Formats: sequence, structure tokens, C-alpha cells
Amino acid sequence: MPQAAIRRCRLDQDFAGINVLSAEGDGPSASFLQQLYDSGACHSWVVCDDGDDLVAMIWVTLVLEEADVVDLRVAERLRGRGIGKQLLAASLQALRRLGMERCLLEVRESNRAARHLYAGLGFVETGRRRDYYPLAGGREDAILMAFTLEATDSSPG
Repeated sequence: MPQAAIRRCRLDQDFAGINVLSAEGDGPSASFLQQLYDSGACHSWVVCDDGDDLVAMIWVTLVLEEADVVDLRVAERLRGRGIGKQLLAASLQALRRLGMERCLLEVRESNRAARHLYAGLGFVETGRRRDYYPLAGGREDAILMAFTLEATDSSPG
């Protein structure tokens, strides 16, 4: 995949695309994400295709020195092409520049692709929430993961 065009979310421009992506799966609703955006307590970045359609997004809340990934989503038709990896890596760099020290997330135990992505970028499993997610015929654990955002020295020489 060529380098993804990642930019900050602009809700007035991106809400229709957020609605479409939010409908693909079981993550937060577009209205919940809008409330987060309006609260000013989150940062969000998006990826658009050549036709300016939103194809990926990440939403992160910030509390003191910790960032918490609320949602990372890539359009189903484009999964497995490295878009999510590029978006998450760019977001981690931005969070580091904002002074964050750790990035936290949770993921369904059955979501092997996402767990592989997170581990490949350096996230480590820190725990689990038993029976956290609803699942047809039962419940599923949430795997808790963390990434240490080490400060980078950007001073010359």
C-alpha cells in the first residue's frame, strides 16, 4: 500500500464517512464519536482515498499523560493492506509529540488480526476483562494492551 494520506479529523467534513465506517462492525456509534469530538477530550485522525472517501479512522482520548484508543477502524474492503498500521503508527508519533507517556487499548480476544497489528507495533498485553464483549450465544474477553511512548530528542546535535 502506498503511504496513506493521514490528516486530523474535521467533523463537519467527515461525519458522513464516520457514519459509514461506524456502521461496519460493533464499535462506537457515530453519535458517540461526535460527542467525544465535541467534548474536546479526544484527538482523531482519518485516512481518505483518492476520491476523498473516508476509509479509516482512529479516535483517542487523553487523560493526563495517558492516551486511550477508543476506536480504530478500516473499511472492510481495504483491510489487510497496511492502512491501519500506518494510521496507528502516525497517531502514536502525534501522541508522543503531545507529551503522552502511554497509549492503552482493548481488543476482542477473537480479533487476531488487530492483536497481531498491535503487537507488531510494540503493544504488550497487560490484562484482560473477562466476559466484556457480548457475543452470539455468550460473552467474550477484552484483551488490554499498552504501548510506552518514549520521548524523542528532537533537539539539534
